[in-house]
Amino acid sequence: GAMEIMAPHIQQIKPGAVGLRFPVDDNGPDAVIYRSGQPLIIADAAEEYPGKFDPALHGKTASWLGAPMILQGEVIGIVSLIHNKTNYFTPDHARLASAFANHAAAAFENARLYKEARRTSAELENLQRAVEAVVSMPTLDAALERILEQLQLLMPHDSSAIFLQTENGWQLAGCRGFVDPSALIDLHYDQQEA
Repeated sequence: GAMEIMAPHIQQIKPGAVGLRFPVDDNGPDAVIYRSGQPLIIADAAEEYPGKFDPALHGKTASWLGAPMILQGEVIGIVSLIHNKTNYFTPDHARLASAFANHAAAAFENARLYKEARRTSAELENLQRAVEAVVSMPTLDAALERILEQLQLLMPHDSSAIFLQTENGWQLAGCRGFVDPSALIDLHYDQQEA
């Protein structure tokens, strides 16, 4: 897996860190948290994990506290706190950070669900507009053209076609995006070909 810096508090994390992705190191503190699902306090980062905390990214890291963001029993992220004094974080800090991290996990999930619901709602609204536009057409050709137009709005694509079933097979009724659409109109496939 990989971790991504989502929302740092600016005092320690350097500018440009948001969006930075890095692999979860099997020997690093992040992996300990992912495996255990428990918070981790590092009293002296330089001694316990030498070379793991990049000063160019983190600033001076003396103490570190990581708390898992748990959603439905799964660790989905880590809230990490850095302090420039050794032995700074306590078990009380870890409990508070864990409670915060779990609330943050729920907030991230709610935001994801909200975004998904908005996208689905927009798709349904577009579909409703497409249906309304099609049923208002006076002729089959106009309706087919409107269907293809609305299909492009719903799902952008390069070309599309509508085939209607006839007694003997399928007949191309309308198309968009082809080099010479007039050559394709009235194209027919026998039942055995389809």
